Amino acid sequence: AVVAVGSITEEGTAVLEIASPELWNTENPYLYKLILETENEVIVDHIALRKIEIKDQVIYLNGQKIKFRGVNRHDSDPVTGFTISVEQITTDLTLMKQHNFNAIRSSHYPNAPFFYEMCDKYGFMVIDEADIEAHILAVIGRAPVVVAGYMGSVPLMMAFTALAALGQGPWQGDMNALIASCSEYTYLTQGKRIDGTMYSCTSLGVKIGGGIGTAVVGWMLEFSGYVGTNATQPQSALDMMQFMYLWLPLIFDVLIMFVLSRMNVEGANKKLKAEKGITADEVTDASDME
Repeated sequence: AVVAVGSITEEGTAVLEIASPELWNTENPYLYKLILETENEVIVDHIALRKIEIKDQVIYLNGQKIKFRGVNRHDSDPVTGFTISVEQITTDLTLMKQHNFNAIRSSHYPNAPFFYEMCDKYGFMVIDEADIEAHILAVIGRAPVVVAGYMGSVPLMMAFTALAALGQGPWQGDMNALIASCSEYTYLTQGKRIDGTMYSCTSLGVKIGGGIGTAVVGWMLEFSGYVGTNATQPQSALDMMQFMYLWLPLIFDVLIMFVLSRMNVEGANKKLKAEKGITADEVTDASDME
């Protein structure tokens, strides 16, 4: 049945009034069919009507408090890689619905347009990723893990993992390469393979640190007088944001670059390989240690 009819004005707007609308929610994802028609074209889409409010830091959907039970989701498949079909997304959403999830965070990149349409249909709230994370601080926490790996001490690696729980950093790729070199150094000197443990330790700290780093940023902003509901912020809050997102990362980047430039792990590995008669680009294994 047709519930509303309207026309587009010269300004490009249209007003459609529905007397008793059926509101969309995660348990009853009701969609209206919208038909846009001109003399030469007809476009059909599906839309939802709902009301979202924030009261006393609580989110209300259609006047009811709601809890987000969600997961991060990547377009990923062991066979098709980043190419995902409608059938694969249907399987994902069905499985999530069966386990009582009602929200999805689109991790790292926009999804295909039909993904959002399917979330409307199946009843999922979608949260676009907002990169509000304290990335630079985790590099400081990861550095001691690398040093502990250089020493071959798994207990120290586990202990220093806690320090890595402060976020992530732009030097993460360099740190991963350094981890691999330190792991090789430990294997050449002690015959221990610890690269898996090192990556696990640092990854655990980074995952935990995303939340802790965000909390630290929040505390610093609150200390500066920042109020999220205000349309304008005091100069002290603006100065704090400039310090956190410009000067603090710059200072850490310079310090980390200096430390990394002083660590010659690859040179030490080449020297050890030469002493053991191993070619520089050869992958070391147990036979090299005999």
